[in-house]
Amino acid sequence: MTFNRIYPIIIIILTIIISININALDKKNYKILPDYQLDYLNLRELIILRAEIYAARGYLFKSIFLQREMKKRSWYNPSNYFSYSDLTKKEIIYINKITKRINSLKKIELDTKISQLKNYLSGQMIIKFTQLADFDNNGYFKLVAICAKPYKIDKKDIKNEASYNYYHGNNDLYLILWGDSSTVATRITNPFIGTAEYLNAFDIGYFMNNGIPQVKIIIHTLPLTHTNNAVHREYVYLYNLEDERWNKVFNYQIYQSYSSGGIEKIIQYTIQFKDIYGSSMNEIILQKYLTTRVYKRTANIYSNYKSSVYKYKPVYFKYNNYKKSYQPVYFKN
Repeated sequence: MTFNRIYPIIIIILTIIISININALDKKNYKILPDYQLDYLNLRELIILRAEIYAARGYLFKSIFLQREMKKRSWYNPSNYFSYSDLTKKEIIYINKITKRINSLKKIELDTKISQLKNYLSGQMIIKFTQLADFDNNGYFKLVAICAKPYKIDKKDIKNEASYNYYHGNNDLYLILWGDSSTVATRITNPFIGTAEYLNAFDIGYFMNNGIPQVKIIIHTLPLTHTNNAVHREYVYLYNLEDERWNKVFNYQIYQSYSSGGIEKIIQYTIQFKDIYGSSMNEIILQKYLTTRVYKRTANIYSNYKSSVYKYKPVYFKYNNYKKSYQPVYFKN
């Protein structure tokens, strides 16, 4: 038998072997369940099921819980060369199906935990913002919320501010982690949050820093009445969750607007988080800008002005594991 006759046979045999190996991989590494069986899985089980599909392709997980779970699989071989293009069409369809079910259950979980937190607060505080976050190393979802005591004020005395929420005192704003087994709360203090200003937490997010859950909050304050020499400020806060405690690791005033005599000066910082040493959010870069606006009439007329912008050198902060906070480290051009 010549090589030309053997060659096609070899190709056919190799194709069959590869096909068998791929099918064996899929069957061995994760289960493909029909829709009706997916409906019986809880949120935690669905997340693990979805993770197994990525794990079969060597995906490196940031979640401590998923890292721990996938390491239990003897076949899991993490790789720095994972690519989403490695996923088959069948896998992508299956992932999308699981994700749709996960999102549906997360909505139910969020509503349930908000209801539980409201009962816990018993009307003593109002819930400003909520977000469901997988902060539990055992894979259970908890609720991150910002709560506060409202400040009673006669809104007839306030112009164009009726839709805002008001707070008084430095210790009336709380960051709460609400879970099935424990509740973690900490006060968000600020010397500029007082009876003369309204406060609105308008941005909240969470991420992982060296495997530690972290929350970002941006708050702005403004005097109740629009008067000359009024100051508008914004602050950014970062909190770590360690040992069942919220720890403030960074806070900075990132915006200040000051108006006087038809001139408005705005000091503003843009924020950039850098991914270094293989961990997210280890370095913070603040870029400072000074904007000066000269109005033709008064600073209350937000038109007919000339503006000039001055850019400063960026300010760098790096997370210090010993001090458990972000520390200024150096300046660059």
